[in-house]
Parts: sequence; C-alpha cells; structure tokens
Amino acid sequence: MTLAAITIPEWLPWLLMGGGGVVVVLVVGWIALTKRGEGPSPHERLAKAKQRAAAPRSSPAPSPITPPRSDVHASQAEHLRELRAIGEDLIREIDQRAERLERLLAQADRRIADLERAGSRGDSGPGAAPSAEPMRESDPSADQILALSRQGLTPVQIAQRTGQGVGAVQLVLALRK
Repeated sequence: MTLAAITIPEWLPWLLMGGGGVVVVLVVGWIALTKRGEGPSPHERLAKAKQRAAAPRSSPAPSPITPPRSDVHASQAEHLRELRAIGEDLIREIDQRAERLERLLAQADRRIADLERAGSRGDSGPGAAPSAEPMRESDPSADQILALSRQGLTPVQIAQRTGQGVGAVQLVLALRK
C-alpha cells in the first residue's frame, strides 16, 4: 500500500482543526480557572479596604485631570470641570458607603456575639431567640394546624381548611419540629 493510494475525505481536515480549537479553548479555560485563586481572598481585600478607610486624610487628593490648556475650547473645559466634580462626588459617596458598611459589620458582629452568649447560657432574656412555645399560647390556630398535620394533611390542604397562607402553615410546622 502506498501513500498515494490513501484518500482522505475532504471534511477530515476541518474536523481536526475544529477539535484542535476545542482543545485550545479548554486548556485556556482551565488555566484561567486555576489562576483565579491566586489573588487575595475576599477577607484580605476587606481588611485592605478597612486600612484605607482608617488612614487619615489630611487633604483631598489632587485631581488626576490636568487643568485645561488655553487652546482647549471653553465647552471642553466646562465638561472637564463637570467630570471632575462628578468624580469627586462619586469618591465621597463610595467613602460614605464604605464607612456605613463598616458600621453595619461591627453591629452585626456585636449581635452575633450577643446571640452566641445568650445561646450558650440558655438565656431567654431580651437578646435571646424566641422559642416556639410562646407562640402556642398566643396563637390558637397553631394547635389546629398541628392537629391537621398529625391527621396526615399536607400544608396546602391545611392552608385551605384554615384559611391561612401555605407559608404560614409551613412556618408553624417547622417551628414545632
């Protein structure tokens, strides 16, 4: 058998090129996914943002936009001033939001610590999570929901019989488990 005797279908080179393209895309995608984890973690980025927010600012940073040249048209100079003002407003708003986020995070940390302390003491004081038992005393329909559930009815059927929403029925059943 000689090489000249072998015939290659006309679609075979196209198939091989297409397959090669798929392999290249897969390799590039795999490389991109493996390099994604090399940057700083979200916690590290948040810590860096906290440091920047805590750094004292003596005066506003100079604008990176250079003053307009004398040969620049007056309307262009006005546009540059407007853009500079918008940029400074955006920077102030971002700083305010970062400060608010810091306050909310600190508040959430305090609340979590309070709840953990209350949970470890078994406390039922003002900061503790409410139990399901007070609901039984204050909501007589909860007894009806539980009784229907014990009879084997689904939450949808219970909601239809009691006239309450399915979500409310599911909540009562979940709290009683």
